[in-house]
Amino acid sequence: MRSIYAASSRDLIRTQRIVQHASPLTTARYLEAQSELADLVLGLGRVADPITTILAALPLAS
Repeated sequence: MRSIYAASSRDLIRTQRIVQHASPLTTARYLEAQSELADLVLGLGRVADPITTILAALPLAS
């Protein structure tokens, strides 16, 4: 559905009509869920830098 949304120049109503959802809210929810899923999947391959992780956990000296 993301490709349809992009091809419609990011027009939610047009996308809703193309995919035949009864409400634009349904379309928006699907687009949001797809975006969150893509972020999750893309983040799976990232490995945190151990030095950055350790430094971030240290308390800041005042």
